[in-house]
Amino acid sequence: MSTFSNTPRRRGAGQTSDSVPTSGPEILSDLQVELAGAVVTSDDFLEQLMESTMCEREVEEHLLNLKDAKLLESISAAGGTHKDYAWRWTTYPPEDDLSNEKVLKFLQSLVHCLCGGQQQRDFAHPKDSHKAYPLGETRYRHLDVRPDLVLLPTAAWSEYASGTEPMEAWNNYQQVCAVGEIKQTGKKHKARNQLRKYLRELKRSQPWRRFGIAFYVSSFTFGILRGDQSGVEEATFDIRTHQGAINLVRVIFWLCMADSTYLGDDESIETTTKEIGEKKEDMSGPMYRGRCANFISLGESKYKVDGILYNGISIRGRGTRVYAVKSMDSDNGEEMVIKDMWVDTGRLYKEHELQERARAKNVRNVVLLERFHDCHETTIVDVRGYIDAEAAKWVRLHKVENRRHLRFLFPRRRLLKDFTSLEEIAYGLLGAIKGHKSLLEQAGILHRDISERNILLGKVGENEGYLIDLDMAVMQGMDDTDDETGRPLSPLPDDELSMAVQHTAEMEDGESSSSLASMRHAADTSSSGKRTSIFGSPQGKRQKYITDSENASDDGTLHKAHRTGTVPYMACEVLQNAPQHLVKHDLESFFYVLFLLPYSYDTPHGTRKRIAWPPEILNWCMGDLNICGSLKHSFMANEWKVFHHLATKLPLDWRNDKDLHHRLLGLIWRVYSAINLAVWAPPPGQRLALIKGGTPKEVFEVDHAHLIGALEDWLTSSLEEQKPTREQIDGWE
Repeated sequence: MSTFSNTPRRRGAGQTSDSVPTSGPEILSDLQVELAGAVVTSDDFLEQLMESTMCEREVEEHLLNLKDAKLLESISAAGGTHKDYAWRWTTYPPEDDLSNEKVLKFLQSLVHCLCGGQQQRDFAHPKDSHKAYPLGETRYRHLDVRPDLVLLPTAAWSEYASGTEPMEAWNNYQQVCAVGEIKQTGKKHKARNQLRKYLRELKRSQPWRRFGIAFYVSSFTFGILRGDQSGVEEATFDIRTHQGAINLVRVIFWLCMADSTYLGDDESIETTTKEIGEKKEDMSGPMYRGRCANFISLGESKYKVDGILYNGISIRGRGTRVYAVKSMDSDNGEEMVIKDMWVDTGRLYKEHELQERARAKNVRNVVLLERFHDCHETTIVDVRGYIDAEAAKWVRLHKVENRRHLRFLFPRRRLLKDFTSLEEIAYGLLGAIKGHKSLLEQAGILHRDISERNILLGKVGENEGYLIDLDMAVMQGMDDTDDETGRPLSPLPDDELSMAVQHTAEMEDGESSSSLASMRHAADTSSSGKRTSIFGSPQGKRQKYITDSENASDDGTLHKAHRTGTVPYMACEVLQNAPQHLVKHDLESFFYVLFLLPYSYDTPHGTRKRIAWPPEILNWCMGDLNICGSLKHSFMANEWKVFHHLATKLPLDWRNDKDLHHRLLGLIWRVYSAINLAVWAPPPGQRLALIKGGTPKEVFEVDHAHLIGALEDWLTSSLEEQKPTREQIDGWE
């Protein structure tokens, strides 16, 4: 039996920007939307999760050992058989006193008895219960994402012994193998909500994870969760029942003894320890010993990881990560980029196919794919273990997307935020717009996700800009949204689901049932039919997918969002649910990239930091998307409001350099003027009246030439001519 949450789906929203701050309630609301329809409680989840952890005879031996150690007592039901026995865990704390310390000691005693000193991991609690757990993803450090319990490798102890505390330097998000929560009686729902926050943080802090593991204790209930890019699976049991005792023994043994790949580590990414922070006076080493990706493989080729350029992992979604890498196959260590992501198999347009088309059509100013690698795994078949023949039916029935793990290799370019002058910003936008035009006119491809992170710069002095990422692209005139059946759309157009979505009220999970037991792979076999052990890597990879590009209908529907893009950069009409994403919507998004750039960073000079946007802008980046679109249109249609804000509300470093500030105003003014009549003003009714009155219709249209002309005009002007007039500046200020 399986149950699914029936939280209402949203019609789709894009990802957001790091300049949008997040609060604890917003994360929970965000996760509620993100996981809508994708939380499943399954009877056979434990079997598939632990596979051949231990046979029945071994379980019985462990139960006897626990009884001999006086950790477990059996209570026979009157006249009952062995399976009617109830169990009492002698060191388990009272139901009304589930303190972190007491639960921790209970779990550690089980580990010591079950693993006999051979454990690879053990339970611990965070060093400081009043501060954020160290080395969490930067954006959420200040929030309540500190687990009650963590599972750490035994290397975290200087001299490992059960019941002792790990070294403070190792007790952090980059080292944990699983996260846990403790709640009093009747608070299981709150425990699950907290765990989802921890799962998200675990996956963001360890981007090499294919999935994350979490667990909770509430009264006599033990729950375990696995979060992969298709959602969350969960199993719960009462530890007092016979089957519950068996489950607890197996889960604890599995958590502490299984190969790290069974807890989510990706075999194709090699990690290394990393010293982070200054050394404290009372510590012999660095403040923290973190963990980072060191090498990543694409088939037989290996690449050295220089760093992560983008980390868009949440629990569910594409989970896009972009690594800056150097080739190990060439003598000069060519600088490249690897994009790692989990793509919905139901998507009609495959990015690598669009990339190949763009290359064949000689598209310019677009960073094109140099190599494509299929990792030969999907979430539903390879992570969750469903039988190929049945998995497609399950996906179609429950609208939970199956995601395929892919990697793309690109040449490396500079991020737009690394500009060295206003001219570089203008050249970057100009090149990207030309790339967008080339994609459309030469290859018939519409991009649909224009944002700051998708515009790159050439080398310093090259005066070039580039467009990247065909993830959300479609063939011109086509759409990748609703199918003819009118089935619900996927709630996941993007990997980093944000607080800039329709916030859904927190609610208890609803239930609909479906039998999944017959759909799983046999617990003791791999895809090749051979027995698989948890103490070594899985034997073999499955290569059959639920959906291939030539057979997309097998998924029953194209799980695509109706509105695509990155929320702050999305066109007003797209936010307001326009029936189709048009070329003019992408051109409008280019303006928002330029407009928001100086609000996103503290200074135009030297090393810059990302900062939060002011409230007037956040108003149209958070909440209901239709309202966002309306607020954004109202703001942008008021020319004075736009430029008064730019003149008086930009970060001080931008305004204090008067010459640069005024030239920036001139740049934004030229682009704004080029598209204003076509995008924001006048309102549609007034526009129609003007056209009927003789105003040429073309005045209210926009194409690439308008933006290209505005940027080239500014770039070829003198420094003084780049500025607005003195009268304009005085009026705005």
